Amino acid sequence: MILDGYWKQDLRQIKFSLVFWSKMGFGDFAEHQISRNLLYSAAIIRKIAEDEKDAEGVTKSNQMMIPPLPIIKMSVPVRRYQHTNPDMFFMNTRVFLSDYDMEHAESENIRIAQICNQIIHSFAWAVVHQGRRIYGVLFASDREKEKNIFYFTLEDWISTIKAVIDTSAI
Repeated sequence: MILDGYWKQDLRQIKFSLVFWSKMGFGDFAEHQISRNLLYSAAIIRKIAEDEKDAEGVTKSNQMMIPPLPIIKMSVPVRRYQHTNPDMFFMNTRVFLSDYDMEHAESENIRIAQICNQIIHSFAWAVVHQGRRIYGVLFASDREKEKNIFYFTLEDWISTIKAVIDTSAI
């Protein structure tokens, strides 16, 4: 279990860095910083969620009372774009946005652990920007890429990090 408070401090620094680089403008280094911070924050949050799930199982099996475990129940707003070319990956291992229905997004909330898995195991990854501003990320795991690609805004992920900092027991 990760019970030391250093993880929360890391998340605070990541949150600050994401805000900073999303507004500083687009460029190779800004894109690298956004990607690095998203991956690192997803790994931390996934570990926190896994630890909460383990703690919940241990306490239930021993009939112990525990405080609420908010992270495993948290979800993240995303847009899901369906894959439209089912034969694509048989012939080519690359992801092309033209193979997804980018005109029709399905908005939904997905559990934080599932989003973290998608990010950590991302096969498809694209930082979305317009002009000098970075808005979000398109991503899909190696298993999900043949079904959907997801998008979330950096604002939504920053809000998620803030919620984890404010509510987690670490």
